[in-house]
Amino acid sequence: MKQFTIDNHPLKRLVREYLVFLQFERRLSANTIDAYWLDLGKYSDYLYENNKLTSPQKITLSHVRKYINQFSSIVRPKKSTLLRILSSLRGFHQYLLLKGLSKKNPTELLESPKTQKNLPSVLTVSDFESILGAVNIDEIHGRRNYTIILMLYSSGLRVSELSHLKLTNVRWDEGLLRIIGKGNKERIVPLGSKLATFLREYIDEDRPKYANRGNTNGAVFLNNRGTILSRMAIWKILNKPVTIVGFQKKISPHTLRHSFATHLLEGGADLRTVQELLGHSDLSTTQIYTHLDKTHLKEIYKEFHPRD
Repeated sequence: MKQFTIDNHPLKRLVREYLVFLQFERRLSANTIDAYWLDLGKYSDYLYENNKLTSPQKITLSHVRKYINQFSSIVRPKKSTLLRILSSLRGFHQYLLLKGLSKKNPTELLESPKTQKNLPSVLTVSDFESILGAVNIDEIHGRRNYTIILMLYSSGLRVSELSHLKLTNVRWDEGLLRIIGKGNKERIVPLGSKLATFLREYIDEDRPKYANRGNTNGAVFLNNRGTILSRMAIWKILNKPVTIVGFQKKISPHTLRHSFATHLLEGGADLRTVQELLGHSDLSTTQIYTHLDKTHLKEIYKEFHPRD
């Protein structure tokens, strides 16, 4: 039997072909492609290392189950992570079937774990103001960091959307941001007056200092090297004032996105508008915030209503 390395065995090559298909035919984002590579790279390596499988024709439901069981026992992933991996495996095997590279899809009878939808964590308006107030605008990177945190909340952007925001996406005359979201879908988000002020000051006064150091690719927010800020860097930027304020609960950039949506609904915005602003393709994804809004209203009622 021909010997292959862990990097060039046939299943690994098929995974790479599938990722090219997802990138250029399905036009999935780079972050989504990276997640598929992580899931399917490990899966194909497992099949080759443990079973010496080189042909998708020989992969059975038993092989898939054993991989999932081993992965679960070692990593102990969250149910949401496990569901994502199962989705990756199903998509890969369906691709092989449609391309005639396999006569069956061994994941068709694969059971999915039941998952409970947890309501996302949300800040109060005063909590957010406390975090924003803990950013020292006068210190190095201060105005940039302040603007980033304000934009995450004021515009409800995903961290990857903020990271890849370009100067050409800012429509100053119209007071709008042009956002390229998941699946390269475009949406328009209003640019609030307070955010516009800080964004203009950052771009005019601070950004040139970063831009002189590297290839900016037109990105709005830059790091010390003059290149695009990573998602992890944005997490750290938010974590600093969160730590200063002393919040015990986990607060991420996505928490600010959740807060953006919830506060809009609490203020009377309709669900369709919030769906458009968030860039959700399916209204059911946005509807979780209606449950969150009701929960928040009940908490306010219990706290302040004299008859409760």
